Amino acid sequence: IAFSCRKIDNAFESLSKLNNRFMKIAEGDFEKQKVPEKFAELKEMSAYLDHMTDSIRERDNQLHQLAHKDILTDLPNRALFFKCLQEAVLDNEPFALIFLDLDNFKMINDTYGHYRGDQVLIKVTEKLQELKEKNVLLARIGGDEFVFLVRDWQPERGIAWLNNLCEKISGDIQIENLVFFAEASIG
Repeated sequence: IAFSCRKIDNAFESLSKLNNRFMKIAEGDFEKQKVPEKFAELKEMSAYLDHMTDSIRERDNQLHQLAHKDILTDLPNRALFFKCLQEAVLDNEPFALIFLDLDNFKMINDTYGHYRGDQVLIKVTEKLQELKEKNVLLARIGGDEFVFLVRDWQPERGIAWLNNLCEKISGDIQIENLVFFAEASIG
């Protein structure tokens, strides 16, 4: 009887630990925890639970990416931009918003197709990324519309940065044997 009671206590202890792990997962804590190895079935359930939590974590990361990143450019999207803008307003520190819209971009899409238009957007994004500093958020908020959120804005330094932006964005963009001229309206 004593042996059976000890086995039952061990089983309840293992089930209790597994149950606690389920509750932590339900609360969003996906860290792996060691489950007693005394019972093969519980060990197998724990392995399935590990696999399930890894899948949930991976899906959460993918959903976060889809919700906050632009698929084409991998830049923050409109939703993430507005979240960051709200944080900047609440911080009550100086910041600047710089809107950039590519001129005549519709003509590229209409003449060469959306595939080439997407390639131009990717090249423009690469140019814009080169200007990004640690206190600057670059986001794509629509088709050919980009926005910079510059935290800790300082007018003298900011004007120099804007001039550099204008120089950097204008110019030729070569994609295979085609050359596109990029210009942008900035405000």
